[in-house]
Amino acid sequence: MVMSLFGKLSAHEGENCPDELLIESCIDGNLCRCTGYRSILSAFKSFAGTPKEQVAGEKFAPFPDFLKQQQTGPKVFMGSDKEWISPASLEELCEIISTQSARSDGKKMSLVAGHTCRGIYKDDHLVDVFVDVSRVPELMVTEVSSDGIKLGAAVTWGMLIKTLEGVTDSSKPEMGALPVLIEHAYKVAGHSVRNLGTLGGNLVMTKRRGFASDLATILAGVGASITIVSSGEGPKVPSKVALETFFSSSFKLSHDAIVTDVLIPYLAAGELFRSYRTAVRPVNSHALTNAAFRAKMEGGKIVSARLVFGALGSNETLPGPSDPETSEGAFGGPVRAPKAEQVMVGNAPDVGTLRSALDALSKEEWWPEDEFERHLSSSYLYKMFHTLAGSDVEKAPPLGVSLSSERPASKGTQLVGWATPDMAPIAEPMPKLSSKLQAAGEQTYTSDLPEPRDILYAAYVVVPRAKAVLVDADLTAAEKMPGVFRIFDSTVIPGKNICELTQSHRLLLPKGEPSQFAGQPCHIVLADSTRRAEAAAKAVRLTLETPGENPVLTTCRAREVQQAADDGQRELPSPIITKGATVVQRGDAAAALAAAPHKVKGELFCDGQKAFYMEPPASLAIPGEGGTLTVWGSFQVPSWVHGVVADATGKTKNQIVMNATHIGGGFGGKLFKSTHVVCAASVCAMATQRAVKFAINRNVETAMCGGRLSMDFEYEVGFDDSGKLAAIQAKIYTDKGLGDGCSGFSTGIAVKNMEQIYGIPNLDVEGIMCTTDKPGNTAIRGPGEPQATFLIESIIEHVAAELGKDAQEVREANIFTSPADVKIVAANPTSKEVEKYSAMLAIDPEKDAAGRPYGSLGFPAVGIWAMLKQKVDFDAKAAAVAKFNSEHRWRKRGLAMTPVRYCVSSRAQQALVCLYTDGTCLITCDGTEIGQGLHTKMIQFAAYYLSQIVPGCDVPVSAIRVGPNGTDKVAHGSITGGSTTSEGVCEAIRDAIEKIAEMLKPTKEKMSAAGKNVTFAGLLEAASGNTELQASGKNKKTLEYFCYGAAASEVEVDVLTGETTVLSTSILYDCGKSLNPTIDLGQCEGAFMMGLGFFLRERLITNPMTGAMATDGTWEYKIPCFQDVPLQFDVEFFPRAFTEGASVLSSKASGEPPLVLSSSVFCAVKQAIRAGRKEFGKGSGNFRLDAPCTPRDIALAIGAVSEKMDI
Repeated sequence: MVMSLFGKLSAHEGENCPDELLIESCIDGNLCRCTGYRSILSAFKSFAGTPKEQVAGEKFAPFPDFLKQQQTGPKVFMGSDKEWISPASLEELCEIISTQSARSDGKKMSLVAGHTCRGIYKDDHLVDVFVDVSRVPELMVTEVSSDGIKLGAAVTWGMLIKTLEGVTDSSKPEMGALPVLIEHAYKVAGHSVRNLGTLGGNLVMTKRRGFASDLATILAGVGASITIVSSGEGPKVPSKVALETFFSSSFKLSHDAIVTDVLIPYLAAGELFRSYRTAVRPVNSHALTNAAFRAKMEGGKIVSARLVFGALGSNETLPGPSDPETSEGAFGGPVRAPKAEQVMVGNAPDVGTLRSALDALSKEEWWPEDEFERHLSSSYLYKMFHTLAGSDVEKAPPLGVSLSSERPASKGTQLVGWATPDMAPIAEPMPKLSSKLQAAGEQTYTSDLPEPRDILYAAYVVVPRAKAVLVDADLTAAEKMPGVFRIFDSTVIPGKNICELTQSHRLLLPKGEPSQFAGQPCHIVLADSTRRAEAAAKAVRLTLETPGENPVLTTCRAREVQQAADDGQRELPSPIITKGATVVQRGDAAAALAAAPHKVKGELFCDGQKAFYMEPPASLAIPGEGGTLTVWGSFQVPSWVHGVVADATGKTKNQIVMNATHIGGGFGGKLFKSTHVVCAASVCAMATQRAVKFAINRNVETAMCGGRLSMDFEYEVGFDDSGKLAAIQAKIYTDKGLGDGCSGFSTGIAVKNMEQIYGIPNLDVEGIMCTTDKPGNTAIRGPGEPQATFLIESIIEHVAAELGKDAQEVREANIFTSPADVKIVAANPTSKEVEKYSAMLAIDPEKDAAGRPYGSLGFPAVGIWAMLKQKVDFDAKAAAVAKFNSEHRWRKRGLAMTPVRYCVSSRAQQALVCLYTDGTCLITCDGTEIGQGLHTKMIQFAAYYLSQIVPGCDVPVSAIRVGPNGTDKVAHGSITGGSTTSEGVCEAIRDAIEKIAEMLKPTKEKMSAAGKNVTFAGLLEAASGNTELQASGKNKKTLEYFCYGAAASEVEVDVLTGETTVLSTSILYDCGKSLNPTIDLGQCEGAFMMGLGFFLRERLITNPMTGAMATDGTWEYKIPCFQDVPLQFDVEFFPRAFTEGASVLSSKASGEPPLVLSSSVFCAVKQAIRAGRKEFGKGSGNFRLDAPCTPRDIALAIGAVSEKMDI
């Protein structure tokens, strides 16, 4: 991201850096799972308006002269069994293509420039010769003439934007298409990809592979043409081809054809041009559907029309021949709508013409089968009619390329340092000590460790479908590939064939057994590079016996299969349904339901979620003398991995040392799911007696790593006229996949935490675990918690809809003992006395429905709720939202406020503190630094308590270092997870330092008695001869406590496309007395944004026939981006903490609880949908909305159908 900022500042024209909005856009191609973006954006925007030469540009960082020199003639490079040729002219390019086409060795060639297609199509292993066209001057032209704007085929997206911006003139009507093209281009990919991806490559990829292109659509829509030259024998006569012809099924693109340039025409007098796109997230996300329209008006009538639609079918598996370079591309690309065009021409852009055009559009030969694609296609045409008719902005739908076209720069406030630090540096808002290393790219992760000589690199061969029996594997082609050392199957494993603590997953699928899930490894390839290992893995040919039935992939199907087995209709080796996995009961729910004045029932579903950390799991295993093994890996619990590796290798634990340096994100995904990589590297290292490194491919890892448990819900609720809940009966069906050590835990949390802070006198909730043919699902950040709040908040919304009440009113009816209590509590929200107004405590003041005591830390939930409501002026905001919705038909806003009550447990963390005679300190512990700031809090804690050994001699944080953790330092430690590792390790450090202080006391007393000046370093030097200067410590304050918070969010929805902008979010969170407010703030914001992904973005798509995952990488799986950050994002820590019974200096966890507060965005979206449904005749009653609710779900839930469209 730092380089993205530097590039943006350097490329900006002018003496000063750009404004905040432009600076925000510099990370449109970057993703961050940890921070939630806000802190990064704030830091970056501090450069706005700064003199550029002080921070960026050629003067600040001169580009080396020798790199500016251009070599003439073709360049040829050989390496990794690939050939790279870089011609310097079109003639040379033609000769190279002709020569390569005549080769008899079967080697395949591909033309490349930025080679960005590699991010989508993973078939580099099929290509032997890469021909780089980026130095061909004929393909790099940019010419502006009276005919239009000519751009070479090797011109990048970035140069396209820059060229169009340079010639755009608002005073010239013929230039009217250019601003639209620019706006649309900025929505595609990120700027780093746009600066590499070329126009010609995109168009040819669309033709030959059916790529879901935006460029193809907007250029075809504006009427662009391309020039094609044949590289074959004979004269190189260029031919000009209209793009719509190029993309037609009748046009054949020969294998020796070269697209040389694109011509973008100007508009004629009276013409208008508009384009549209809808994607899962605002930027850096491929279009679900797009369109580009060009039309001319004369005398109030449409005299010409060009309607082009594209990216249709993009939600299916990406098509593409196995050899795209020789494919003629029978079909691929955008299509025109001639029937709709014909209806429009000669008519005014009125309601009648609109109706006829929409009807004609639905009769086009290409009209999609997918409901959402049909909906978007109609919506885009409707938006164009508003533009042609010149509708007022207030009456028209959003008319830009997408809703995010209107987005300003984000802003926010952070009020987190309410408690004055009285034990400095503890509680000081200190930046993470490794932040500068991370920003500079100098932080060391597992893959960055020095590599021993003769190291081997590993890659998996995977079975592509679930339940397929592995009959045989043909290794012939793979073994002959350069660099391949050996290919192992399951027989290489000397110990148990396992890779997980519960032993539910096989490390390698043995021959003759059915695969447990799609993507399960069956072989390991070892080679002299990762690239060669992965290429060889793809060359292995598996013989599989296809299963007689489809895999079980949902809880619904699992229940059907189990029921059939229970009825004697089929056999199962073991039950796949575990009823009563967790049950929470209070009162008599059945009787209360029967007596309730009102009852509703419903069903819901929420999808799972991938951890999707920055660093895919990696491991380095190094065999040593005497059969020992030293292992480095990216895992959250060294002791767990230690045991599994011992089982897999057949070695004793004292022969193996597990080490972990910094981990590039975990989110629970590296509790169990990274163990397979460590086991694989370890087994191979022992078999070969050579070091083995395994940095797994992200797509392979994502498919096999599992994730958050998806859940199906059934509920029945009884309530009174005010909406006060009398009883809830619910069943939660959790998809555990094969299961792992946290599947049951996640299920239990979902059941136990469903009541949140609501008073529910009668409750009966059962968790039912379902085994499916998928990798074991696990504890992802906040396990079970977002699912639990999704259920209860959906119930609240259902009750409100049934009674015709506002959901806020129903929430408060169940949070407070009476409606009048809200104002009473708001008068003094930080007082402990306000707890008596809690409806939950009125039922049982000691414990919740799951039997967990509230403890002595208090129950500040009602105070937080009332304080936040007052701070955001919720009632005024609600009135403003209602007014907006009454005045806008095609935009709807929603406002919601939701709470969190989150139970965490501190554990018996361990630490080893070593002091040295120069006054420095080295700490190791059982906690792993996964980006959460653990090491910084440890150092702050150690600095304070070390400074107490010799009063007046402060030990600075610079004198303390935290080393890598390992099982040779902490033999069997606790886990890193659950948000409490920092406070647990800090307490262990305090314990260790107090032990050392006690051991140093005799020396200190002796020095004082002798009249010597006692300094910290001097004391250590004096004691070093007869006193141990190290000690281990353990957290003995293990306890369970609750964190509380609330969030209010406002959203705006484009009712036609389903796109959503989060206008504002205000969070009030109970972090106790933070050990480091800066770090806890980042954890809070990052958790919230990850939750927003769960509720709005991150849908998992699986092939129902094979179980293969389509969302296995960044192309289809969309975590939130920077434009998902609320435009106004305010975070405040609740200014109250009672110290009685507090675990570590009254601090509280921050890494997971705020994730749940993103439910406020989901509920706000649901309110906006409700307003839209009411607008379009669907009433204001309840409707089912599952999570995540993507643009597709939102638009179809509103259902703004063509009958309601008018001008």
